[in-house]
Amino acid sequence: TCKKWREIVPDFKMSVNVSSVQIKDMEFFPFVREAIKRIGVPPQCGTLELTESTIVSDWNFINRQFNEFRDQGVQIAMDDFGTGYSSLALLQRFPTDTLKIDRAILLEAENSVRGATVLKEIIGFGKSLGMKVICEGVETAAQEELLLRCGCHLAQGFKFAEPMSVQEFEHFLKTH
Repeated sequence: TCKKWREIVPDFKMSVNVSSVQIKDMEFFPFVREAIKRIGVPPQCGTLELTESTIVSDWNFINRQFNEFRDQGVQIAMDDFGTGYSSLALLQRFPTDTLKIDRAILLEAENSVRGATVLKEIIGFGKSLGMKVICEGVETAAQEELLLRCGCHLAQGFKFAEPMSVQEFEHFLKTH
């Protein structure tokens, strides 16, 4: 499917959430490597997303495996940042290309100056480490404007598109 979508949008990229159960499965990493080959798209088209708590569950093993993926060109995203351990040391040590800020941080930023300061600093910190920074859960124009003021230019959420079927998504790709 990803290959088909790249015919519609040549620079199309796909992200896949990875669970802690998958990470612990010794067959998971070989499966992903084989899937990348089988699909026939460049590894740079894919991003594996995992949460902070998943990363710290078996640091050495996960770090080693994900460094191999990055060496092949697969992108790594830390998902739901701000809801778990939120370790700044983790951001420095783990091979992360993208930092995805959890919606809870955005909601707090809407309601307080302190929350907005935290959001802005997380965005700045991620960028200073060379990461793409995306905020999740954007539903309104006001939230989008807040993110822009804080320096975040990538977002996802219902404001942009609601969940859709494969057929709806293909139509969306062709019309947007």
